Amino acid sequence: MKKKKLLIIIYLSLVLVMALIIYLAPSIAGMLEQTYIAEYGTLKTVDEVEACIIRDETVYVAPESGKINRLMEEGMLLKQGTKVVQFSGKGSEEADSKYVQVLAKLGKNIESNIDNLNQAAGVVTYHVDGYEKILNPENISEFTKEKLDTISKAEVLNIDEANFYKGDPIFKIVNNGGWYIIYFIENSRANLYEEGKSVTVQFSDDNVECLVDSIDEIDNYTRIVLSCNRYYIRYPYVRAEDISVLISEEQGVIIENKSIFELDGQTGVYLKNKLDENVFKPVKIITTDNENSVVYSKYYNGTDGMPVETIEPYDEVVKSPKVSESSKEE
Repeated sequence: MKKKKLLIIIYLSLVLVMALIIYLAPSIAGMLEQTYIAEYGTLKTVDEVEACIIRDETVYVAPESGKINRLMEEGMLLKQGTKVVQFSGKGSEEADSKYVQVLAKLGKNIESNIDNLNQAAGVVTYHVDGYEKILNPENISEFTKEKLDTISKAEVLNIDEANFYKGDPIFKIVNNGGWYIIYFIENSRANLYEEGKSVTVQFSDDNVECLVDSIDEIDNYTRIVLSCNRYYIRYPYVRAEDISVLISEEQGVIIENKSIFELDGQTGVYLKNKLDENVFKPVKIITTDNENSVVYSKYYNGTDGMPVETIEPYDEVVKSPKVSESSKEE
């Protein structure tokens, strides 16, 4: 008899334990589910890259040996046919060795005339690197990451104001109609760019507004080409440069991308209510950096033009929701 009572007690205990597991498991799981508090703020999407500057430019070389006298200052915008420099005296008796590699790269892509006049309007600079014709707007499509890695090691030479030998570089004219910035990013970040969209390029000494000209996936990288028509003091001669590209800067409620999913064709997140239940809230993304997104706060206009109630600052958001679970509607 005692054995029978013991079995009944064990049975009832097991039933009770199972009941507790069934009823308490969801609550325990909810307590263990990670959440965070949504905050209102600004999300900046930035790429830190090594870039190359490409211009339409022409190097002029000395038509004779002599001592140079510059008539135009660095960075001046000149009309076609302007006398840029003049010579006097005998000059050097041999070519300057520092220009050997530059001239080898330029080959026949140079200009020279006895009066030292610029053959086209543009900005004058007294810097050269030999890539003036290797890199130009017409062959941008041939530009590869390997070429950028090579160019980044090239030296931009300052043309000395001294004695020159016939054939030495004496000045350069850069077309002021526009210039380009090229760099490469991971393919996973290509979605952050949009052709025709404005971005801000941050150089070490100034910021320049540019437009996204083209986006091309090449093997393991994506080539980004920006077009610029704004004046930047170093644009006539700087070639390779580390820059920051501000792709977007938007304000709103910031949430983690891992929190966002689709439910019945609608983009949204799960919020925790006062009963510790997951409540689905639709959201509309303004911009993303592929880790976090900025979404509208309180309301946004739906596809039918009607306001849609959405997330607010200080809402408790489920970090990595189980999309298959059922949700409650508020």
